Amino acid sequence: GQSFIKADYMGFEAGWSNQNRWWGPAMHYPIILSNNAPGFHHYFLGTSQPQNIYIGDLETTLLWGRLQESDYFDELAYNDERYITGLNISINPAPVPNLTLGFNRVYYRVLPPEGVPVSDLFKVFEVLTKSSRATEDNPSGGDNFTQKLSLYGRWVFPDSGFEVYGEWARNDHAWNMRDALGEPEHARSYMAGFQKTFRLPDENMLAINAEIVNLENTNPRQLRSQGSIYQHSRNRQGYTHQGQLMGAATGPGSNSQILNGSYYFENGKVSGWVRRTVYDNDVLFRSDVMMEEPENENIAKYWFHNFELGGGSSLTWFHSAWEAELNLEYMREFNQDFLYKNDRNHIAMHFRLRYRLSSLR
Repeated sequence: GQSFIKADYMGFEAGWSNQNRWWGPAMHYPIILSNNAPGFHHYFLGTSQPQNIYIGDLETTLLWGRLQESDYFDELAYNDERYITGLNISINPAPVPNLTLGFNRVYYRVLPPEGVPVSDLFKVFEVLTKSSRATEDNPSGGDNFTQKLSLYGRWVFPDSGFEVYGEWARNDHAWNMRDALGEPEHARSYMAGFQKTFRLPDENMLAINAEIVNLENTNPRQLRSQGSIYQHSRNRQGYTHQGQLMGAATGPGSNSQILNGSYYFENGKVSGWVRRTVYDNDVLFRSDVMMEEPENENIAKYWFHNFELGGGSSLTWFHSAWEAELNLEYMREFNQDFLYKNDRNHIAMHFRLRYRLSSLR
């Protein structure tokens, strides 16, 4: 489950955890780490509260962990586990206290049978360009690791109840700075969103949130190879734990947009949302799919997008130490598995009941 044990001293912490990590400002689609996959075993070291470093307040987490493949992926024992290490750094600049700027970096690879070399414990501090790692024996500068990094920001305006945030990520090293500046869109992904709150009578509140994410390959694929985010030829299980994605749940090659509204009152919250998601356009664009209708008309590739439209609502109710939550959602999926007019309806409902043990004190 979501468990941890740690030591905390003067604003710094170290420990072991089986929890998820959610890195970055996203409310729905964090690109690097989210709670989509089950919690994973990892050690961590970092700050437990912001540390003043003169130019602002700094927070950071460094982790080393283990990812497991799905029971259904393959029967090869040597690749059942992967080593993962990650670094998250964020700072609130002193001149702009409501602004947060951050950096995420993650490396993972199949866990070697002899264990993790000491040098790999500090992999996240490695140089950012491949040319800096290239040698005569390794002219490409490559290795068995898969890297992901992102830059993000969040700016809050408390007086107006408004915030805006975003994240830009890259799935591959640039060769050098000239390459990074010439094609910043190569292997990139991005997320952007905002939230606006409104104070209502009787201390109630309304919050409106919108967010978009784009994880598709970009035009430079026409000039150079470009793998989909969360996928890599040397780590075939991809960026997953027990078969579930560690990042945005929409998956590689996807794009999604969501609009969410929540009304908060004394005893709980009512929420509603609408969402559009297009799945794995990278697969569609690489394919040679064409369909011939009975009337002998060829259907062009752009008719085969696998996408969903739908929405849902939820009610959360508090009573004493109890918390009840009811969720209903409906999605209409078009061209499931990229089969033309293979449309499906998806209806889901779930109910949660919680009791706060802290009330027993």
